[in-house]
Amino acid sequence: MADAPFEPRVHDVVVHAYPYTVCIPAEDIDRAVSFYTAIFACRMVRDVEVDAVRVVELVLEGQDGPERTSISLVSEGFVDVEREEYPGVVFRVPALRQLHTKLVDAGVTFDQPPHQTPMGLMAVMIDSEGNRIMLLGEEQDEL
Repeated sequence: MADAPFEPRVHDVVVHAYPYTVCIPAEDIDRAVSFYTAIFACRMVRDVEVDAVRVVELVLEGQDGPERTSISLVSEGFVDVEREEYPGVVFRVPALRQLHTKLVDAGVTFDQPPHQTPMGLMAVMIDSEGNRIMLLGEEQDEL
């Protein structure tokens, strides 16, 4: 029996987002940084550790505005994650907490509710095909 199609309960939920980053696994982060900065003329804008996983964010030449799309190189701890748990794309969204509430009310499942990380406020939703999609809020967590 095939799974039923995703049918949101609320049809007026519209997510205003833009692709923030594409995650690329790297066995050797420093080697990957050298490659991407040389080949794609990227510059490093962030180098942080999140749950023992090193994340280096690179921005392409000429992409300086707040709505830029970046490349996030992620270290081995992230590479070892099972494919179905791998959030390959990250969307930047305004008002993440309110959006989370609306999406849950609409029937969207979240693997991780909004929580603060060194990258900012983030949540991980599951799309209709079982893929993890990371949402990164524009605001800082206000507890």
